[in-house]
Amino acid sequence: MNSDENPHLSEIDAPLSLREENRTIRRYAMSILLPGLFVNVTIANQLWEVGPFFVGQFLFWPLIACASIIVLYSFGPSSLVPPLIVVGLLFGRALGANSWPGLLYLIYGLPLAALFAVAGSATALEMPERVRRQLKIYFALTVPFMLLQVAGAGSWTLALNTETLAVPDLEMDLARASYTTLFVPYEQALFSIGQSRPAGFMHANNFLSLPIVFALAVQWGRIRSRRLTWSDVVVCSAVVLAMAKIVMLTFIVMALWLLWTGSAEERGRMRRVFVLLLGLYAAYALLFPGLFSHHFRWAHIGYSVLIRLNDFVATLDSSLPIVGVLLEVLDGTPQLRDASQPDATGVLSGYAFVSRWLPVLIPLALATSLPLRRGLRDLREHSVQASRTAELVLIACVIFPAAVPIFRSSVYWYIVGFAVAPIVWRYSPRLRSRIAAGGVLPLARS
Repeated sequence: MNSDENPHLSEIDAPLSLREENRTIRRYAMSILLPGLFVNVTIANQLWEVGPFFVGQFLFWPLIACASIIVLYSFGPSSLVPPLIVVGLLFGRALGANSWPGLLYLIYGLPLAALFAVAGSATALEMPERVRRQLKIYFALTVPFMLLQVAGAGSWTLALNTETLAVPDLEMDLARASYTTLFVPYEQALFSIGQSRPAGFMHANNFLSLPIVFALAVQWGRIRSRRLTWSDVVVCSAVVLAMAKIVMLTFIVMALWLLWTGSAEERGRMRRVFVLLLGLYAAYALLFPGLFSHHFRWAHIGYSVLIRLNDFVATLDSSLPIVGVLLEVLDGTPQLRDASQPDATGVLSGYAFVSRWLPVLIPLALATSLPLRRGLRDLREHSVQASRTAELVLIACVIFPAAVPIFRSSVYWYIVGFAVAPIVWRYSPRLRSRIAAGGVLPLARS
């Protein structure tokens, strides 16, 4: 029987030459998708133009094509979900919903997010080691550049930083100024935004924080021994140099989860990572005492937390008793703008951005938790490392939006795909059979 006689024939039963061709195309798309997303984010935010078009537009459509190839080629021909996602995306784009405001944007945004999430899931199941190597290389290149930015090597190191575009009346030349910070005490310290919280090769520190927490998850989802590796040093160096509070919080939650639920090797490794991180913070304090004092002042930390908490609470219904209590407690604490203006809230925290949809999102999250839990159990039987990675990525995906309204980012949804990969594993038997037969995932520890 051939594929013409049986339209439900899976890829694993197709002719060998066709399977190899599909596998090569799919894996090539998987290999370039994550680096391409990183490059596109940086370039798109520079607003470079070629005629009437932005350069970022030219780069993004090939990435959509790569994600579409991954999704369409990773599932059996009888699966309806991949073509529905691609057709829905094209339909939304044809309508112009990508530029529509509010809920209407979801006509385009939902299939776009689903496309990159499913592509991320397929990559997590088939090529997890390739993604780990890509992140290692990326941060091996980024960390030295971050160090140059912090130290004040020159304004050229801050040329890609666009964070100050959102700050009214702040000149870009001043914002990108570079000052010497090496061994400078707090009382004498001068530094720009791009120095105090470097963005590396990204356009903003807030966005660089997302790849950092993703790298933490994939790094510690595959712990085989208690010994530290050079990758631990690189990723922890990025955590320290970024000085992002959300990265610190995510790191702590991940580490505590591994110390609580992990194997002896995982617990031993995390204890060593804690010592490494403390040593790196001590080195940072020695080299950049002014910046260290700036970031760890209680006033600075409190402002960063309270301004986001106020941002979230201001979007809630003030007639609710619990909201009234929170408003009283937070009265007089830092706010970004006048919370009485409806369009001035929900700009800092991702939770504030979606707070009005909580009656829908909470039941949806609860409904998703059951298949996710079952998927984690099934995936763990085949690969402990794959299920552990999914757990840690899920922690990152839940915590990170508390500080950054990231939900329109395709990079975020690609990373979400790693968190929901257990669902894809459980409910896509053809994909599961092909991956299991190919021995792609590392086997579970005995």
